[in-house]
Amino acid sequence: MSDPTHTEDFIYDVRVVRRTRFAFSKRMEVKARVKSFVVNITTVAGIFISVYLLANSTGIEELELKRISVALIGLSLLALWMSLDTPPSDLARRGGDAHQCGLEIGEVYRGLKYGYVDLNVSIKKYEEILSRYERNHDALDRRLALYEDRHRHPKKAEGVSKWNSVYMYHLSCYSSIALAILWSTLVVVFQVIFPI
Repeated sequence: MSDPTHTEDFIYDVRVVRRTRFAFSKRMEVKARVKSFVVNITTVAGIFISVYLLANSTGIEELELKRISVALIGLSLLALWMSLDTPPSDLARRGGDAHQCGLEIGEVYRGLKYGYVDLNVSIKKYEEILSRYERNHDALDRRLALYEDRHRHPKKAEGVSKWNSVYMYHLSCYSSIALAILWSTLVVVFQVIFPI
C-alpha cells in the first residue's frame, strides 16, 4: 500500500470522511437548535391559546371554541411528536460525537498530508477512530463533502449536484420548521374540509 497513488487515494478518503463528520456535526447542532425552537414556540402558542380560552370562556361561541380546541390539539400533538422523535439533546450529542471524530480524523489527515506519519500507522489509527464512534454521518453529509471538493476531484463527485447536496443539507437542517408549517396547514385544511 506504499504506492503513491494508493497513498493519495487514502489521503483523499480521509479528507472526505473528516469533512463529512464536520458537516454532520454542524447539521445536527443546527437541527437540534431549530427543533428545540419549534417545540418551544408550539408550546408557547398552546399556552397562549389556553389562556385565551380561560379568559374568554363565557364569551366564545361553540363553533369558535371547537375550532380553537382542534388547533390546540394539533399544536400539542406536534410539540409532543417533535419532542419524542429524536429529542434535540440526542441530536446535539450525536453532533458533538461527530465533531470529536472529525477532529481525531483531522490529526490522521495532517500526519499523512505533511508526511510525518507512516501510512500503515495512519491506516491503523484511522480504523481505530472509526470503530470508536457510532455511524455519525449519512449519504447527505458525504454528498456535501464531495460537492465542496468537486473541483479537485470531479470524478469522485459525479452525480452530486448543488440540489442533492447543498440544498438538501439546508432542508434537513430546517426540516422542523417545514414540518411545523405543513402540520399547521393540515390542521387548517382539516377544519375547512370537516367543519365542526
